[in-house]
Amino acid sequence: TENKGQTYKIDPIREIKELNALGKYEEAVKYAESVATLNPDQPKIYTWWGISLVKSGKNEEAIEKFIKSSNLDATYGKTYLYWGLTLAMDGKSEEAVEKYKKVIELDSENSNAYAYWGAALEQLNQHANAVEKLERALEINPKNTNVFNILIDALFHLERYSEAWEAVKKARELKVTIPKNSLK
Repeated sequence: TENKGQTYKIDPIREIKELNALGKYEEAVKYAESVATLNPDQPKIYTWWGISLVKSGKNEEAIEKFIKSSNLDATYGKTYLYWGLTLAMDGKSEEAVEKYKKVIELDSENSNAYAYWGAALEQLNQHANAVEKLERALEINPKNTNVFNILIDALFHLERYSEAWEAVKKARELKVTIPKNSLK
């Protein structure tokens, strides 16, 4: 049978996610760019274009896409989450914290936003605040593996050793690998 003139719908976001999952970051960037050219008012395309750029090591360009996405739709939490991560990767922890706060405004139950916020606070040596955010992340999702290493280090800095060992125990139950330097 022939399929003349038949069109197929492709979800461009899914396509970009798949390319990234396969490690085809440059392809994902090019694809996102072509989709954005045809759909310049779709904020999620810019977010995923930005994510692809980060994976390609192009953080500055990525931030431009996150800004564009947030200007089109200020309610898409993923934009701010990845924007924050990108800032944190560039050593801009204070700016990253602002983005994580925005994610929490949009979705108060986002465990990863609290985890990354806690990590940024830990980078700023705000250990007590970091512990508070990290514990909130675990309240929301007790199996959030992004939390444990940072929580253990923050508790150690606060000399709350027994709590740090409790966190190690929980992490081991979830089969989270704790770096040897944290265990020392």
